[in-house]
Amino acid sequence: MTDETAPATSNDAPVGEPLNVPIQVVAHYVKDMSFENPNAMDLLRSGGPTGTDQINVTMSVRPLTEADMYEVSLRIAVKGGGEQNPAYVVELEYAGLFRVGAAPQNVTEQILAVECPRMLFPYASIMIANATVAGGLPPLVLKPLDFGAAYASQRGQAAGSPVGNA
Repeated sequence: MTDETAPATSNDAPVGEPLNVPIQVVAHYVKDMSFENPNAMDLLRSGGPTGTDQINVTMSVRPLTEADMYEVSLRIAVKGGGEQNPAYVVELEYAGLFRVGAAPQNVTEQILAVECPRMLFPYASIMIANATVAGGLPPLVLKPLDFGAAYASQRGQAAGSPVGNA
């Protein structure tokens, strides 16, 4: 897989500052995925979904038995074409196993909440786009999320809290 090391500065860096801690992506994978297109025939005959997409993204971190290993999961839920009666629903949990080098707890927390999801998000976004295309719809391309801003605004809340809505 990949070894990624962020550039150097302080071990107590504010969000957005480079960190000098090695991060190894051990693996990344789909944990769970669902695509529902209950009215596909009617939807495709009418030219596709109308209305806005409701997108919810949450993130969680689970330490593993090895002291430096963590599982980071992104959960992305999309209801397309309206909130009351969605034309389609995509739900994805995309996760990665990460090995984080020795660092103070607050730096490790920042890496797990910002850098790890940032590495996972492009892969999750591709899975969502491919699911909508496989359902006969145009690809749903998710806009990049600012995990650093989300972490800064939600510092102190428990894992599993929302990181963004698009």
